[in-house]
Amino acid sequence: MFIFWAILVLILVLLILFAMLVLSTIQIEIKNLNFDSSKPKSKRLEEYLFIIKLKLFNKITWIKLKINKNKINKAKNSTFYKKVILNKIRKINETQSFEISDIKALNELKIRTNKLNLYIKFDTKETAITAFLTAIISTLISIVLSRTTTKYEKEKYNYKVEPIFCTQNLFKICIDCIISLKMVHIINVIYILKKKRSVNKYDKRTSNRRTYAYNNE
Repeated sequence: MFIFWAILVLILVLLILFAMLVLSTIQIEIKNLNFDSSKPKSKRLEEYLFIIKLKLFNKITWIKLKINKNKINKAKNSTFYKKVILNKIRKINETQSFEISDIKALNELKIRTNKLNLYIKFDTKETAITAFLTAIISTLISIVLSRTTTKYEKEKYNYKVEPIFCTQNLFKICIDCIISLKMVHIINVIYILKKKRSVNKYDKRTSNRRTYAYNNE
């Protein structure tokens, strides 16, 4: 009898946790992310901080993680990362490929930009290319903001793209931002992509069978 009640309680707890997850919003805050390609390789990316929160009904924070440069470096040097994570990434790269049509599914994530302070400073060896890229990057940032903000507030959204024109390859970026997306949208996108992969796999098998049958006629 005890085992029955223990299993029942465990199932209820799991259902509650799943419901909380589905009804939550994930908020990612990036603080002091500075990259400078002119510095030595080990110093190009300065100290930064990622704060990841799971917020129930977008109000109550029930999970909070802080990730900085030191933690990421420690994780990269861990045995678990080298033996498990890297092997998993390799298998995904070998068995799956990202297609242009997947971008449409990623739009269903419905990412929201809650805050953005972005400064980009760069140059290429060609002045004309630098000028062209400045216009393109500025336009892309503007488009992304228009699609990921519900209400534009000048004090929350600032960006600047500055060309240097020093005829060398150089790239600097400073960013502070907060983005958010609902877990239900993440689950939906995972489902869409998995379904698409399954259909493609089935179509490929069917095509191979037809080819085999045709060759043996």
